[in-house]
Amino acid sequence: SAAWAGLGYYSRARNLHACAQVVAARASFPQDRDGLLALPGVGPYTAAAIAAIAYDEPVAPVDGNIERVMSRVYAIGSDATEAGWRAAKKEITARAQALFDAMPDGVMPGNIAQAMMDLGATVCTPRKPACAICPLSKMCAARKAGEQELYPVKAAKKAQPVRYGAAFVVVRGGEVLLVRRPPRGLLGGMVMPPT
Repeated sequence: SAAWAGLGYYSRARNLHACAQVVAARASFPQDRDGLLALPGVGPYTAAAIAAIAYDEPVAPVDGNIERVMSRVYAIGSDATEAGWRAAKKEITARAQALFDAMPDGVMPGNIAQAMMDLGATVCTPRKPACAICPLSKMCAARKAGEQELYPVKAAKKAQPVRYGAAFVVVRGGEVLLVRRPPRGLLGGMVMPPT
């Protein structure tokens, strides 16, 4: 874990370990979104992505790329407030799920999920999307309006407060006094000088 120091992976490693313990106790790995959501550290996006890609469950894993594609295709915007963006995300997720629900038999949800993610990552990019080569350009409402770069309309970022602290380094005979931080929160589980 010394190699991970300061990289923010401690909570992920703890969640991975807790998840492995749950799976080992069950003696099987869940194979649907609901079962995956019951695992420690697995949230809605991860559960949907695994369910769609690994198990071909028709669930929409809405990441930032799919969010952007759906927002542009259906011109789903917001008023740039937190509430407005939450409402837009809800509509984006519903539209994406409707797409997965409407897939005909034989179409693999995992392929659609990965294609949508790749489309958002390589073609429908945040700036200067390559609309000329986009397979969805003819149905894209934002492109028809010439406003593709205006979507999605996310909430304005709030200014983050500046926080100050002090650490006390106690050295005795070549040893340094360290304490372990609480498992949750900023730098959870790391060892550091007392603050």
